Amino acid sequence: PSHTYTATQYNAPHAMEGGKMTKLMLCGCTRGDAADLLPLAKSWLRAPVMTCSGKEVPYDVTQRAYVFQSEVDGPHVFRVEASPEHPAIGLCIIIPGKSEAPSALKVDGKEFTEFKAGVKIEWDGPSLILWLPIESDKAFEIQI
Repeated sequence: PSHTYTATQYNAPHAMEGGKMTKLMLCGCTRGDAADLLPLAKSWLRAPVMTCSGKEVPYDVTQRAYVFQSEVDGPHVFRVEASPEHPAIGLCIIIPGKSEAPSALKVDGKEFTEFKAGVKIEWDGPSLILWLPIESDKAFEIQI
């Protein structure tokens, strides 16, 4: 069984440019209650603020990821200001220009090895993609 929401004409556009309109939608199935999806929806729609060296790391809702731009090689310490209204669930960080995944990273000073890493190659160069299966409604730090 599945469900598809096709009434896209009723959704507000994410962006409009010239004759183009972008809408963001998520379709899927779950065995749980709809209320169980609320924290995940909050993590995407009200993503917590992430900073590195005092600068905010922009969150790209179209990728459901933080896109970090830096000319300086690591180590980098990211502060994620998670809270009950802005939870972090399944955190994704994209680092353009990098192609080597770290062997380990730290979360709140403790080694964290459960992350996944991949590299996306595009015409303008590689991007390192890190996915951390973190669920938190409290602030924390990530060291890469």
